[in-house]
Amino acid sequence: MSERRGRGVGPTIEGRARRLGGSAGAVAFATLIGFVAGCAAPKPPSDFEVAFEDETKPWVEIQTQLPPAPRPQDLVTFAVSGASDFRFGLDASSLTVGTDGVYRYVLVATSSQGSRNVSYEGIRCESREKKLYATGRPDGTWVRARNAAWTPIEDVGLNRQQAALLKEYFCPDAYATQDLADILSRLRVKQPNTNIN
Repeated sequence: MSERRGRGVGPTIEGRARRLGGSAGAVAFATLIGFVAGCAAPKPPSDFEVAFEDETKPWVEIQTQLPPAPRPQDLVTFAVSGASDFRFGLDASSLTVGTDGVYRYVLVATSSQGSRNVSYEGIRCESREKKLYATGRPDGTWVRARNAAWTPIEDVGLNRQQAALLKEYFCPDAYATQDLADILSRLRVKQPNTNIN
């Protein structure tokens, strides 16, 4: 009786064991096969290896879509500096955090004379940088920023609103919490008693 063979496959393990001559040969052959299979099986990566691999991967920013124009009822005001002529409000409905770790939001800055600047921005906690994606028109449409690039956030001059969001709300411990409900709760608790409509 001939040995059964699979399509394109050599003799079965049982057939090889019989050729070795008895149970002792079968046991030895099976042991050898098990040892080889064990050596060939890849080990799952350790937690350290996974963390190291994540750290060495280059950071890639995800594609973003411009949000709807902000509505007055969705704005949450936050304090920046008593010396500032502007009041700042974040559109709560626009706040997101991407898989790239970037917080994106619509910011509304209102001057003491009533002029309004609307912008769609991003903050990256890991590098402590900001990016302007677009500015808003009075009719609710957007103008995409030309040559948008990441720039460092400094707690001086025109950067103070981003510095406040970075340090007090988005990344108080230098890491993204990725908990939007917690961020909005802290924004609402700390908001000054002003109307930014």
